[in-house]
Amino acid sequence: VARGGYILSDFDPALAPAIVLAASGTEVETCAEARAVLGAVGVGVRVVSMPCWELFEEQDAKYRSSMWELPEGHSMPAGFKPLRVYVEASATLGFHRYAEVHIGMTTFGASGPANQVRKHFGFEKNAIANRVLEALKERGHVLSYRVGRFGFCRFKGSLAAAVSAQ
Repeated sequence: VARGGYILSDFDPALAPAIVLAASGTEVETCAEARAVLGAVGVGVRVVSMPCWELFEEQDAKYRSSMWELPEGHSMPAGFKPLRVYVEASATLGFHRYAEVHIGMTTFGASGPANQVRKHFGFEKNAIANRVLEALKERGHVLSYRVGRFGFCRFKGSLAAAVSAQ
């Protein structure tokens, strides 16, 4: 916790480093599960745990940016940056500082068994994976995808060429 944020699991070098999933608390485990789902369809994911925003913002700019940037020696097209996604089971207030996509509460909560409430609001590995892939598709990086059994991800353009070169 001393630095406020750290890389829990880095990109698999055999996959396209396309997503950074960040979270704090119990959502970190869900992000790690979503990483496995995305990895199964060829999408590389870094998981960042951010237990303390205040301590994280006290770190030097190089450390802070290292959480979100591609690793050195990557084969991705010039100018490509991983999509930054922040997952939080409560309000998304303030996430714009760290991520382009926010997966969090936008309404009042609900009552019920925890697993049913998490499913209702999309805080499950497959729901997060689908949301992330849809965001990549909206940004023109993915042509089509499917999560789950017989899952796949078809990248587009220069990103497809970089992925096939890996």
